[in-house]
Amino acid sequence: MKEEFQQTVFDFTPQPGIQDFWVVTAWNPDSQIHTESFNKTADEKLEQLLKNEGLIHFRVTGGSPDGLHAEPGWGISCNEQTAMRLCVEFHQDAVFHFSGDHITLVSRDGQSRIQLEGTVRMRTSAFH
Repeated sequence: MKEEFQQTVFDFTPQPGIQDFWVVTAWNPDSQIHTESFNKTADEKLEQLLKNEGLIHFRVTGGSPDGLHAEPGWGISCNEQTAMRLCVEFHQDAVFHFSGDHITLVSRDGQSRIQLEGTVRMRTSAFH
């Protein structure tokens, strides 16, 4: 997994009662930079799929600590199998798992798992 993934900071509004969720984005599949129009269409497709499957979801934007790069994604209340299926379907390199005050970066194949340094609060302060 790319080193920069481990530096990701997040912007989202915590959802009451949801302490365990996965973050999946549809932006820039296969680590290729795409146009904003392409990415918005992919994001809308992911959002519609989440609605169709009845999954609780909310906007989560992940980005670089310096604010120069950000990608909108979705916090999804689901199990690991569902998160990994979405990761594969939307051609992402990895997803983030938020559990309590910890964030784990999980590769698309599920074989690599890296617990990010710092707490959820520390990882969201860069946007607030």
